[in-house]
Amino acid sequence: MKSKIRILLASVVAPAVLIAGCRSSDATGPSSGQTLDLSSLIGEMGIASVGVAAGAAGVGGVAIPTMPPVVPSSCQYSAAIQGFSCATFTSNGITLDATFFLLDAAGHFQSQPDAATTAAIRTVTDLKGTTSLDQAGTVGSMTLTNHQDMTLSGLLTDTHVLNGSSTSHSDITLSAPSSLHGVTDSKTVTANVAMPKSSRWPASGTIATDATTTSQFGSQSVTGTTHSVLTFNGSSVVTMTMTITAGSSPFSATCKIDLSGASPSVCN
Repeated sequence: MKSKIRILLASVVAPAVLIAGCRSSDATGPSSGQTLDLSSLIGEMGIASVGVAAGAAGVGGVAIPTMPPVVPSSCQYSAAIQGFSCATFTSNGITLDATFFLLDAAGHFQSQPDAATTAAIRTVTDLKGTTSLDQAGTVGSMTLTNHQDMTLSGLLTDTHVLNGSSTSHSDITLSAPSSLHGVTDSKTVTANVAMPKSSRWPASGTIATDATTTSQFGSQSVTGTTHSVLTFNGSSVVTMTMTITAGSSPFSATCKIDLSGASPSVCN
């Protein structure tokens, strides 16, 4: 069970450090005649992937890939959907399809970004395909589907607020270091994660993930569940509570995780 916690913590801290590097205190704010920096705004939305990593670390220590960022320059406005349709991106057998929508304060769709009137940005992304896991002594493959719908609001204020959800299904088959087949289904809900422009870290909000994994080792099958909640408080150190159940033996822990990577995580 402790090894499972270590896997979870490693999968949380690594993407969180990367995301923290994308968060800047000089993010685009409201100013007439100024164009929004869409790449930076979409980068802020990547904090949601921390929760996905926390609740669904994968099978046999194999991390489930999270959503790569949407690249606004690859997206074209479509009047049919009143949003921006992005070019399909494929890497290592995994394909990303994405759209994003710009909204004013009244919730009306916009055909171009405007720092003076764009109040929210919504991204809808789908990740799917099969990729090889042949690396570092691991031999196998993963088939993945992942749907994410996120909205970053408050763009006309000094605090951006992230809400949304994602669902993921992965099917992993390994032949080394040992034979294993595992299926994981998870859902993550991001609720009111407030990100002030003046701070590098979210001031409040939660990311909750529920995951169910069934692993097949030869003729033996084991099903386990994970419930985890990340709570932000304005500092780099966040609290993660989790309950892991394998068979009939639940295990609970509370961890303090430094998203900056400056200090080790501590659990009790």
